[in-house]
Amino acid sequence: MMNKDNNSNILADLKSVFTETCAKFCAYDLHPYESVRGHGFQILCQSLLDLARQNFHPIEAADIIPDPMTISHRLTIWYTSCSSEDRVKLIESLIPDSKKIKLSGITADFWKNKFTSDSYLTQNLESTLKRDICTRWNSTYDTLWSVWLNYNDVEQVLASRKEEQYVSNIDSHVFKDITDLLSVFKIGSEKLSADNVSTLHSILPWFYKFRKSCEIKATDRPCIAQLKKKLLTKPDAKLWLTDIHYIATFLHPETKSLPLLNQNERNEIIKTVKKMLNTLGISNDEDLYQVILINDNDDKKKEKK
Repeated sequence: MMNKDNNSNILADLKSVFTETCAKFCAYDLHPYESVRGHGFQILCQSLLDLARQNFHPIEAADIIPDPMTISHRLTIWYTSCSSEDRVKLIESLIPDSKKIKLSGITADFWKNKFTSDSYLTQNLESTLKRDICTRWNSTYDTLWSVWLNYNDVEQVLASRKEEQYVSNIDSHVFKDITDLLSVFKIGSEKLSADNVSTLHSILPWFYKFRKSCEIKATDRPCIAQLKKKLLTKPDAKLWLTDIHYIATFLHPETKSLPLLNQNERNEIIKTVKKMLNTLGISNDEDLYQVILINDNDDKKKEKK
C-alpha cells in the first residue's frame, strides 16, 4: 500500500505534468487562464481520471489542477526558454489563424503587475486599484483617486507582509490634494464632452474655472504649487477661444450675465455681437438693445424666484 508521503510526491509530479498540459490547453485554443478554475473543467478532468482508475489509484482532479497564475507563469517560462527559431515557427503558425479573426480584444492578467498582483493582493482590497492609462488627465485622476480610497487598506496589506517600505515615502495627503485639483478638469471635460446638449456656451466659463483652480494659494504644499504652475499653462494651450465662444456665452440664458468678465470685456463682447448682427442684416442699436433687455429681464425673473 502506498504511504502518504509517496502519494504526495506522485501528486506533485502529476500536477507539474498537468500544468504543462493546461498551459498548452489555454495557449493552443486561446482559452482564458480562468478556464481551468471552472467547475465544468474539473468535472471533465475527473471523468478522465475515473476512466484511468482501473490502472492507477484514485486521484481527485482538484488536487492536480493548477492555479491560473501558475499556468500564466508556465507559459512565460516556456516562451522565454524557446529558441529564436521556435518563436519564429510559433508566430508563423499563428498568422493564418489570425487572418481569419474578424474582431479581437486584448486583456492583461492582474498578476502581471509586479507590485500588487503577483500574489493576488488586490483581492484583499474592498475596491480595485485602477491602472494608469496615460492618454487623458481623467485616467490619471481615476488612478490617483483609487489609490487614495484604498490607501489605508494597501498599508494594512503591506504591513501584514512586512513590506511597508513600498509606501513609507508616500504622503497620502498629497494624493488627495492632487485629486482635488484634477477633479475640476475631470468634471469640466465630461461636461464639455456631452453629446446630447450644446456645449459651445460652456467653454468660456470652464476655461476660467480651470484657470481659477490653478491659482496658487498660501496654504498650498510646494509640490501642489509647482503642479498648479504647470497646469496653468494647459488651458491656453488646449482651448482656443474665438469670438464665437464669447458670443455663444453671452446669448445663452445660463451664462449670459458673464460674471467671470469685467465690464470692459463685456463691452467688447457687445461690440462683437453688433458686428455679427450687422453681418446678418440687423444693424441698428435698437435691435441689440432688445437682445440685452431680454437678457436682463430673464436675470431679474430668476432673482425674484
